[in-house]
Amino acid sequence: MERVQTDVLVVGSEGAGARAAIEVEARGKKAILASKGIFGGSGVTLMAPFSCCAAFGHEDPRDNPDVHFEDTVVGGKFLNNQELVEVFAKESPKYILDLESYGAKFEKREDNRFVQATMPGHRYARAVYYDFSTGLQFRKGLKREVKRREIRVWEDFFVIDVLVSGGRVSGVLALDIRTGKFVVVECKAVILATGGNLELYYPHNDGSCDVTGDGSAIALRAGAELVDMEFQQFFPTGLVWPPALVGVIWIGDLRYRLGGHLYNKWGERFMKRYDPERMELSTRDITARAIVSEILDGRGTPHGGVYLDVSFLGKNIIENYVAEVFPNFSFRGYSLLEAGLDIRKDAMEIAPMAHFTMGGVRINTRCETNIPGLYAAGEVAGGLHGANRCEGNALPETQTFGAIAGKEAAGYAETAKVSKPSNDLVKEALKTPLALTQKKSGIQHFEIRKKAQEMMWKQVGVVRTTEGLEKAV
Repeated sequence: MERVQTDVLVVGSEGAGARAAIEVEARGKKAILASKGIFGGSGVTLMAPFSCCAAFGHEDPRDNPDVHFEDTVVGGKFLNNQELVEVFAKESPKYILDLESYGAKFEKREDNRFVQATMPGHRYARAVYYDFSTGLQFRKGLKREVKRREIRVWEDFFVIDVLVSGGRVSGVLALDIRTGKFVVVECKAVILATGGNLELYYPHNDGSCDVTGDGSAIALRAGAELVDMEFQQFFPTGLVWPPALVGVIWIGDLRYRLGGHLYNKWGERFMKRYDPERMELSTRDITARAIVSEILDGRGTPHGGVYLDVSFLGKNIIENYVAEVFPNFSFRGYSLLEAGLDIRKDAMEIAPMAHFTMGGVRINTRCETNIPGLYAAGEVAGGLHGANRCEGNALPETQTFGAIAGKEAAGYAETAKVSKPSNDLVKEALKTPLALTQKKSGIQHFEIRKKAQEMMWKQVGVVRTTEGLEKAV
């Protein structure tokens, strides 16, 4: 078996991972950036369309980190780790400026100050952005800086487990997907930056298919603590039909901008039962619970959703809006008309989509876990958002805690002693993956995956009950 050495291994190559590797190298240590997919084309950072909230105060001088702190804690239902929130609110503007220096672009005014937009849950205009492709700018800046620093990037490299010797990190066991060979990476520190667990809820999710909760599972098996795993954010309006459009959430804009109505299969505007004052303009969590309640009570549509409709508006109103915001009825690259959906006359079938994982690996303000040498940053880490993430707080989280994790891991690697994983430890870690790869009969992996996803949506989704959770267990 091949053995490779480095100071720090970063698991996950996108927003938080790339930023962590950059910081490790900037501190004079060697990093390997490991991606189970393709660097710059994996995870969900790339998919982020718009908002990155940081309290620059360029749009409204009343804004400051203290107000951002308060808004984040209120949005998280006061269940946040407030020490993490304090660091996040104070430090995020600095790290967004770092990202800009790497080559990422944001909308600017003539005086070179940021254009900032107001997002739900934020008191003032706080979101920096670039057109409708902010995530693409994150990728552009981070990828350029990783290449400039000549950081080693391993693609199609799947980290299976963190190896712990003497109570601290000694390396990882991984699979080189291209060759099919197992690899041991000997290192002093590991940074988990693997994102959330959205694929657990497929097809009721709007993330990429590689966001499968690897980091939380790796951390748990290694003996690290998890926190807030019950807090899963669901975007209330994602298409469930036709098949070519399943998971597209951009039609949610029609609820806000055009005042779309929500109906159950009987044609009732059911939001009057859940939020009679705000109706369809209620918050994400209330709207998502209302939709799922209608579905579970047997009032859902033929394809497992409810109806979102704007056809009651004049045809020219819809066409004028679409021409300006989504030309040719193309919603972020998905053509509604080509898929057979004409919102000028058809109601859309929608349901909530798993959108963000608030829970994850328990960390402190230095991104340390309870295992020396193991760090976590980004969506894989829990505690920052509490019970609910405010819109626009995900992207700056990747940069703030990615940088902190890289700094702290590099510092740890400076003084930590080498603790190479023994052959016996590696053999023990290999037992499960070898058993899986050599499986010849019985229930197949894809069947387990599908059953788990169905179970998570029905029993561990938006609406949970004691009976449902016990059944899931």
